[in-house]
Amino acid sequence: MLGSDDVTGSHVDTRPNFVLIMADDLGIGDVGCYGNNTIRTPNIDRLAQEGVTLSQHIAAAPLCTPSRAAFMTGRYALRSGLGSHGRVQVLLFLAGSGGLPPTETTFAKRLQKQGYTTGLVGKWHLGVNCASRGDHCHHPNHHGFHYFYGLPFTLFNNCVPGEGNDVLADVELALQHLSLLLGLSLLTLVQNGPIEDEWTAYAPEPICSVGSIEEREEVHTDEQNEQDNFPEQSTQPVERGGAILTVEAPQISPSYQNLNQTQTAISYTVLDWCAKRACDFVTGGAETVRKQTYRCYLHSLALQHSTSMEKPCIPISLLKLPVDLKGAYKGLGNKLEGQHSNAAVIIIDEVSMVSKRIFEYVWLRVFGVLSASVRLLAMLACVTVAAVAVWFVPFGFLQTWNCIVMRDQEVVEQPMVTETLTQRMLKEAQNFISRNADQPFLLFLSLAHVHTPLFHSPAFAGKSRHGVYGDNVEEMDWIVGQVTQTVDSLGLANNTMMYFTSDHGGHIEDPIRGGWNGIYKGGKAMGGWEGGIRVPGIFRWPGRLPAGRVVDEPTSLMDLYPTLKHLAQDTQTDRPLDGYNLMPLLEGSSDRSQHQFMFHYCGVYLNAVRWHPPGSDSIFKVHYFTPNFSPPGTGGCHEKHICQCHGDHVTHHDPPLVYDLFHDPSESRPLTPADEPRFAEVLERAGEAAAGHRGALTEAREPSSAPGDEPGVPSQMSWEKILWRPWLQPCCGTFPFCGCQENATLAT
Repeated sequence: MLGSDDVTGSHVDTRPNFVLIMADDLGIGDVGCYGNNTIRTPNIDRLAQEGVTLSQHIAAAPLCTPSRAAFMTGRYALRSGLGSHGRVQVLLFLAGSGGLPPTETTFAKRLQKQGYTTGLVGKWHLGVNCASRGDHCHHPNHHGFHYFYGLPFTLFNNCVPGEGNDVLADVELALQHLSLLLGLSLLTLVQNGPIEDEWTAYAPEPICSVGSIEEREEVHTDEQNEQDNFPEQSTQPVERGGAILTVEAPQISPSYQNLNQTQTAISYTVLDWCAKRACDFVTGGAETVRKQTYRCYLHSLALQHSTSMEKPCIPISLLKLPVDLKGAYKGLGNKLEGQHSNAAVIIIDEVSMVSKRIFEYVWLRVFGVLSASVRLLAMLACVTVAAVAVWFVPFGFLQTWNCIVMRDQEVVEQPMVTETLTQRMLKEAQNFISRNADQPFLLFLSLAHVHTPLFHSPAFAGKSRHGVYGDNVEEMDWIVGQVTQTVDSLGLANNTMMYFTSDHGGHIEDPIRGGWNGIYKGGKAMGGWEGGIRVPGIFRWPGRLPAGRVVDEPTSLMDLYPTLKHLAQDTQTDRPLDGYNLMPLLEGSSDRSQHQFMFHYCGVYLNAVRWHPPGSDSIFKVHYFTPNFSPPGTGGCHEKHICQCHGDHVTHHDPPLVYDLFHDPSESRPLTPADEPRFAEVLERAGEAAAGHRGALTEAREPSSAPGDEPGVPSQMSWEKILWRPWLQPCCGTFPFCGCQENATLAT
């Protein structure tokens, strides 16, 4: 009886564990089992020897964010609002509000509901917060992962000083130049402030006089006048032309008589535009003062030193004032003496004429910059500060803002230390497997290798035949071997499906640090060209999958979602999926892929359609547009470092370009009606499939959705969602003083 209970009461969970390993930016031609014989990848090759290799494994997008969204959800990225409409094709700031929508379903959520313990170690790059710091609406913990350790963003060049800038470098440079221009403009405006604030209490309103050369009376100064510092009329001829402005004093206020400065007067003697602008001010600026006739005079001292009508405003340094004028001149003159500026000449003759209003609004022409008001200067100062803030705060601290390490929802390192990141992530993955060896688990190990900036681990430096990139590929292979060894050493091999892939193809515009895509055309960010979307796909499950099998049928990264659901015995209804269960192909019970059509997107734009006709080995691909390579004929967008999907960056083809990948996998010979009898049929069938596919996506679209997005799903790639927002920035410490280093004991 007891033995019977033991037999019937015990339950052996036959559901497998899953260890999914995804490289970043790895070219399919970089791996030994896909044809590379110069970079050593023995551990990845071992997985292929002991399992199944997919030769036509296709990413749903040629860039990180949309490809990973499709991988996680089993659906094209535009269904989640993660298709790009313009130049921004991936999430650029960790503190943006875009990301994988909280309403989306991932394979981790499905397995979590089936009782699996789920963990993500490594790169996420699908957003963190929505509306406030700490809501974590896009965080892995809210998308089905019980445990998260790693990079909520990605590894960018900005994470390592001296490696350059990956994030809107041209925008940063433009903002930097604008800030510099505004700053220089601000510095060149110098205010001519009042001599003494208390003088203004006694200063009556000035009288502004403007006259022409014909109306002007001559002036002179005699010895007594020079002693009294007050100009009198003169009969000497005037040899200089131009308008003359004189500020003349009415009756001096008796209460002002006790001040020493009452024996002097201030008159502005300016020529041409200097007169017009100063007089416009003191008369309110509304009148046309040149139409009025006034008695005017010109101080002879100023006149005799005016040497050129091309410079109507006489430099202060040229005036030779009488000795007894210098005392009254000192207060303002000290501000002007020695400044090599073309300024309106100010002759101190009577201080009683000074009003605060004049000195607040009459500005010197310093370094050739036009006069400005206090209000304009204040506005310019505010714009300058704002421009500096918009440029310097988000871009100047990108390493701190974007390059962080989180454990679940806690920031444990900011900025990250890349020198030890590889070892810590590997240790976390091994520990997760060990902790959950007695229960079904899902581990998604999302590697930072081989995205730039590349690692410089001493154990692998200089060991490969392909420089630092080859060193990184070989280090990545070593990590795969360490994880495989952990699975095997715990006796989990026969009950664990291991999977290795890359999120998209290699970045060929960086020939030193980028990957190699083998015989396939194009690379990262190049839409539907095969080199950017054909990736490694290797499954190992000893005892369940046949060793050494090769599947030469179209498959997709989106197929992982339904495959995991099937193996986890999840039979609940789901949303429409774009992937299919791979087990019939992997086990050999079927030789035909369920993907008759596949759709290749560049952002939200349908770039190409792949058709695998029933009963045929041919795999036709129809390109509706292709990226414009720069320089032409180079095979990449080298001038911009990455290809774009819109506007003048692409060439639309009518008729579309058609290739047969079975006979021409490198897409080097487009078909014509003359050499392909089914040419018209291929275009017709591809067009019908594309129309049906896009029609299903755009039906009943809500206003919040942009063209190309799933109905009711707002675009997550708009500028509004992408740009940095300080209130969304994850931070260890008190924002903006973010900074911490992980305790080394946590990673052991």
